[in-house]
Parts: sequence; C-alpha cells; structure tokens
Amino acid sequence: MLALCQMTETPCPSRDEEASRFPGLRGGELLVIAIPVLVALSHAGVTLFLGADPVYDDTYIFLRYARNLIDGNGLVFNIGERVEGFTSPAWVGLTAGAMFLGLPALEILQFVGLLAFAAAAGLTGRLARSLGSSTTLAIFAGCTVAASAGHLYHALSGMETAAFALALGLGFLFVIEEHREGVVGGWRSGVWLGVATLIRPEGFGVAVILWGVSLLTLRSDRRGISWLGIALFSAPLIGYEIFRLAYYGAWLPNTFFAKVDAEPDLLSGLLYFAKGGVDTPLWVLFAAVFAFGLRWPKEALIGVAAVLSLLGWVIWVGGDYLPFARFLVPLIPVTAALAAAGLTNRRPPIGFVWLGLATMWALVPQFTNPNVRMPDRVVERGRIAARWIAANMPPETLVATPAIGVIGAEGGTRILDMYGLVDSEIARNSDPSMRLSGHPGHERGDPAGILARRPDVILFGLNWVREIPMSEEALWGNPLFLSPSERRILLSEDFKREYEFFNARVEEDRWFGMAVRRRGGSRGMTP
Repeated sequence: MLALCQMTETPCPSRDEEASRFPGLRGGELLVIAIPVLVALSHAGVTLFLGADPVYDDTYIFLRYARNLIDGNGLVFNIGERVEGFTSPAWVGLTAGAMFLGLPALEILQFVGLLAFAAAAGLTGRLARSLGSSTTLAIFAGCTVAASAGHLYHALSGMETAAFALALGLGFLFVIEEHREGVVGGWRSGVWLGVATLIRPEGFGVAVILWGVSLLTLRSDRRGISWLGIALFSAPLIGYEIFRLAYYGAWLPNTFFAKVDAEPDLLSGLLYFAKGGVDTPLWVLFAAVFAFGLRWPKEALIGVAAVLSLLGWVIWVGGDYLPFARFLVPLIPVTAALAAAGLTNRRPPIGFVWLGLATMWALVPQFTNPNVRMPDRVVERGRIAARWIAANMPPETLVATPAIGVIGAEGGTRILDMYGLVDSEIARNSDPSMRLSGHPGHERGDPAGILARRPDVILFGLNWVREIPMSEEALWGNPLFLSPSERRILLSEDFKREYEFFNARVEEDRWFGMAVRRRGGSRGMTP
C-alpha cells in the first residue's frame, strides 16, 4: 500500500494508520511476544526432561509459614513465636492459597515461576518495541531472557524471583505508556508496582524511582498525577504494614535485620555483580545499553534509572550466596529491552551480533554449570535429615540449625535459626565478627546466645548427612561449610561439657550426624 501510494503520488497513510486498517499487518507485534514465550517454554521443557530439580532450602520457609497459617497456628515459623522471617507476603499468600485448595504447594510455586519466566520473555519483546526497537531486535531481546539458564533456574526453584521480574517489567511498561499520555502514577502501573512490592520489598524503591524520573522528564505543561494509581499502589502496602506492626510488633520484617547491615558491603556486592556477569547475560546487555543508548526515547531514561537503582541496592547489601545471581535476575528483562532499543539505531548486523552473543551467553550455564540440573545439596541432605527427625524426635524438640527450610518444613520440630532469619534476638544482636563467613545475607550469629537457650540438637552446616560419622575431628576436617558462629560453638567449653555427637545410619553408606545434649537435660532425642 505504501509503495503504491508513492508511485501514484497520492497521500499515504502512516504505518500505524495502515496497521489499524489491516489488523493482519500487526502480526510482527504478536511475534515479539510469541516467539520468546515459545523459546522459554522449550528451554524449560528440555531442562526438566534432563532432570533439573533446582528447589532450594529457602523455598521451604514459605511452606512452613503457610502450613502453620492453614492449620490455625498463625503466620509463624515456630508456633507461638511471632517473627516475620519471610521476604514475600505475596508468595506466602500464594503458598497458603494452594494448600487451602488442597493443591501441591511446592509444585504450584514452581508452575507459577515457570509461567512468570515465559511471560517475562514475551514482555521483554513487547517492552523493547515500546522503547523503539525494531521487531527483529525485540524478538532477539526476548529470546535472550528465554535462553537465560540462571533466570530459568530461579523460576523453577519455587522462589519468587521470576514473578518479581515479571511484575517489575509490567510496571515499567505501563509507566512509560502513561508517561506518553502525560500521566504519572496511572492505575496500571500502580497495580503492578504494588504487586512487585508485595513480592519483594525492593519493589517499593523501584516504584519511587520510576515515578520520580517519569515526573521529572515530563513537560511541565503536560504533568498530571493520577491519585487513583497512587492509591492502588499504597493501599495494600499500608494495610500490610498495619498488620505487620500489630502482629509482629515491628515496622520492618525480621529478614531486614537478619540480612542488611547499616554499612554497605560494597566489596562483596561488586564481586557479586562481577560473578553475575558470568552467570547471566547482564555484562553483554549493559555494554550495549551504555555504548549504543545515546538515541533512546527519553522514556528509556526511566528504565535506566530503575535498573541502576536496583543494581545499587544489590551491591549495597552484598548480593546473595545462591547460584546464578538471584538478586540480579530481575534486571535482565528491562536491560535486554533497553539494549535492543539502543542497538536499533545502529547498523543491523551490529544489533544481531550483539544480542545473539547475549542470547548464547545466557544459555552457556546450561552446559558449563552443574547446578542447573543438580539438586541443591542443602535440600538433598536436608530431606534425609528431616525424615529421620520427623520419625525420631517429638515436636517440642528444639533443633538449632543454620539451614531452616526443609528441616523445619518436613522435620516438624521447633527450630532455632543460627543465622537469625526467624529469630529476632539473633537478627538484632549478632556479633559483628560473624561477617567473616563470606556468605552475604547469612552472616549473623550469636554463639553464646544459642548455647544459652540450650537446644536439644545442634546441626552443623552441610555436615549433617555424610559418608562418615560426625565427630569433632570430622567437622574440622571439612571446615568449608562451618560458619564463624558454628566454629565458635565447637570451641566453646559449654558445648564440650553439655553436648556429645550422635550418628544415625540413614542409608547404607551415609550417616546423619548431630550434636545432642547429654542425657538428663534434653527434651528430645538423646544418644
């Protein structure tokens, strides 16, 4: 049609007008969503066929909180102890909802994560087009997300990471669409940024940045704030904050005190970002964003500000110890869309090569990192230990352990969290020297306080289930998985006086080892 108009010198409709008259011509807009979604689902199908089981210990924390809630014991980890030891109210709610309906909660969490992963891949293509990318590069950007082995790993883990990435991406998409309409805080962005904040608390800061930059970049004669969107964003957050204060007696979740220090852990954070560039395509994407983004539409500046603010927060807190840079995964969709928009203004081969490299980089861990298909060691050994605990220890037994998820959810006893995640005393009164562990977010500890509470059983690191019985010599022979707190407990005279090692054969060639309070003082299992 356009060519015919030009040949006959008649006025031609714009491409948008032409597309609106002939809906079939908008197939390219559907392809930027459909192709990445299909690639993401294919990637997931192959990974699951190869036996992937990436569920990790933190997932079981949600399961235990939800089970106690459904059973009428309250939103608690240990019955009678009101401590908010989870980061995602939305994810606890989803878990409890699945249990209430009689559905397999863990599988539901994995399924929702998989859907969020595929949807984020499709959203990336749509977001790239909205920022001015060509159709082809928008598809490439979506496929970069779809091929991300790290993103898929966390989607299948049962955790909230993929859902958070999707909600942030949708929030950004609607912020820029509302920005073009001269509106800040529209109802669509308000809803999705509110969802993102209920999934992960970092969503609040990202929402403030997105709306703040949007407001600053609008022409003064076009500015309009939608109080409806602000209300839709704020109402559930204020409601949950009132509940938190009334129920838990704190303005912030206990996870904040257990994981975040007043002073930044910049070195760990920078190292985390450096390693994240190996495990994810972020290095390649950031290079494209800042090398070729000079001709972006101004709406892209909103996304850049959001990405940099979230990246700065991750670096400040020092990152995380889990594989595939979990805290950096939510940056991938928005960064890929920004990269595609910047590369569109260059020669086509540059964009194809650059995003093709990013896509291959994203997929490489599938072949080089065994964590993609290996079960998490903490969970694999924890399940064995939990089965033995459930069969041999009464519910009132107090088990001190540095990994509380699967042991707590399937073992069924009371838990003393040695890192303080579900223990407000340890979270707030930790010895500063515990920060020497090298595991960001897991550096709290109070050895004296733990022993003063006289737990019946103490588990040490990943040494629970091994091919040799547990002993002091065996623990010091495998110190890699001993935190500073655990090492100090082992050296304590109180520990040596009150505890002894006990081992149970759980498999033909494996032992479940623990330290048990000596006979006469224990409420639970004694040797």
